[in-house]
Amino acid sequence: MGRSRCHVQQRWYHARRRRRSVVTKNFIISPETYTIADAIDTPEKIWDLTHNINVKGVWFGSKHAVQALRKHNKTKGSIINTASVVALVGAATPQLAYTASKGAVLAMTRELAIVHAREGFRFNALCPAPLNTPLLQDWLGDDKAKRQRREIHFPTGRFGEAIEQAHAVVFLASDESSFVNGTDFVVDGGMTKVCCNGCPGDILMQWLIFRNRHMSLLRVLRLLLLLTSQSKEG
Repeated sequence: MGRSRCHVQQRWYHARRRRRSVVTKNFIISPETYTIADAIDTPEKIWDLTHNINVKGVWFGSKHAVQALRKHNKTKGSIINTASVVALVGAATPQLAYTASKGAVLAMTRELAIVHAREGFRFNALCPAPLNTPLLQDWLGDDKAKRQRREIHFPTGRFGEAIEQAHAVVFLASDESSFVNGTDFVVDGGMTKVCCNGCPGDILMQWLIFRNRHMSLLRVLRLLLLLTSQSKEG
């Protein structure tokens, strides 16, 4: 971990020495205002607050980034907006305001990428899966079922680490990604590629994840029977 952090910091240092123009934008909703709710139960004030931060914040950040790049006669720039994998596949647990806001970030980033490409300004959207951060751990708390509902979707059986996202940001900020523009850059450990509709591949994946967590054979069999019955019904 220490070696990885050192490498990332070194690449950022070289980026600054080369006077590379990089802007990253990452907005967050605090747990006190983050609402798990669908279209029926989402309060309007939470919807507005979420979009004011996640969408309007990215708009303002992008606007002033372009203005600053033009002011200083820059011919090259990389702007990285943080979206989420839920903007690509939706969330199994309703969080409509958040999901919709991240979808807006993707759409905005794509259009900005097209509009400013001839100026040399690249726009990309980073789409992370849930990360192992203090904020997430505080939100999950000691609720094992709540945690398991999320971890089970990862082929690796774990959340991502912040340093793994940082490496992706460094790549998007660097000259190595000079022809990467307007992308939904997914860093999710394969989560969005897992079938979650009771298909045979999903049954095997669930079994492997549960086996790695040392579950009893009886509980594994019960899970397989449940997923098999769901597959037949579908």
